[in-house]
Amino acid sequence: MKKNLYNHTLRAIATTIVICCFALSSGAADGFRSVLLSDMAVAMKMRPRMLAMKNGTHVGELTYAGLPITVVVKDGTITHIGFSIFTSDHRQYAYSPFFDAIERFCLIPKLPMKRDKNMDRELFEEGIHIDAGSLSMLPELYNKPDVEFSLYNEDGKKYHAVWSRDNNTLADITMPFTYGLLHGTSMEENENILISDLMNAATKEPDNSIFAPVKVNRDELITYFPYSYYILPGEAYYFDNLNSNRYYTIADSTDFAPIFDVNYPLESLANVTTSLEVPNDIMLKIKVIQYNYRNTTVDLPLAHFVKYCLDNGCTPFFGVLSNTTDKTVCQIIMRNIDEGYCHLLKIESGNIADESIRTTISARMNPYIPISKISALFADPTESEQVKDRPTRTIKFKKK
Repeated sequence: MKKNLYNHTLRAIATTIVICCFALSSGAADGFRSVLLSDMAVAMKMRPRMLAMKNGTHVGELTYAGLPITVVVKDGTITHIGFSIFTSDHRQYAYSPFFDAIERFCLIPKLPMKRDKNMDRELFEEGIHIDAGSLSMLPELYNKPDVEFSLYNEDGKKYHAVWSRDNNTLADITMPFTYGLLHGTSMEENENILISDLMNAATKEPDNSIFAPVKVNRDELITYFPYSYYILPGEAYYFDNLNSNRYYTIADSTDFAPIFDVNYPLESLANVTTSLEVPNDIMLKIKVIQYNYRNTTVDLPLAHFVKYCLDNGCTPFFGVLSNTTDKTVCQIIMRNIDEGYCHLLKIESGNIADESIRTTISARMNPYIPISKISALFADPTESEQVKDRPTRTIKFKKK
């Protein structure tokens, strides 16, 4: 017992040291999510005032060059600075990371900062098209009750934003995007923040309250007759067999229970890697592949990893690459349409429902792959295999 406690203490100390190192390299240690945000605060001569702000979205509390600015503070870290274009109500009603990106783009040209490229050149290289209006006029539309706004997210690859008044277009912007472009962060910063978050999740105590069965109705389910169980159909991604389906058996005459059964190893694996319905203590050893040929391995509960991805807006997809009696190799994609990225994981596992042989699941993870690049990772599917429908999301703010 003392030995186990000693080992646990050593692991906790080691993990804490590594977390601190990642926090220092990610830019979050000085209170800002990125070097860019820190530099912006210095250029505005508002760094102390911003660092004193409490957690939350602060719209119009500060001004710069006579215009209101928006500052977002999350968990004690400043994650956004920009000219206010969207009101508190807009952000609360239907927040999009596009809001942060466009507000930041509007503010940066006004700051006395040294830049390798001017904003026009940067927008051109990122493929951002302004077909009507300009960045400089957008802050003038803040809190104007007669202005309508529409935002279209086309398959997590491109945002199209339109501001209008009385059916007349005031501004029209099309923006291909990646996670780094939306947040003004480098790939290295994104990876360091991700690893720090995963290491923090690894230190959390087991908590069964994160598991919650989902009430499903019979009419939502498809009966799979060869094995007499039920499928809750989910979305498919590129291929029909890469999907977010979940699997159930009848618990009693009215309720359905998610499958976690040694006789159904693939269905059990799909359920625990795409949802938090099945209470489990499965561990995940995940190697995060990083920029510039680096990698970091993190050990954490599988459920904590799944929760982290779900909490950050990811939709999970599961597909089997190979399967034998001893080992299953599967593909997991954690896709975030609003943020424009996928975490791509290749997982190897035994029969996770068999406690007598259960081992830690191992995974290799390539994080923050732009959604626009995902198709290149798969062999070209045939017409019959390819999933043609793609999600498109729309936000609209109408005049009051």
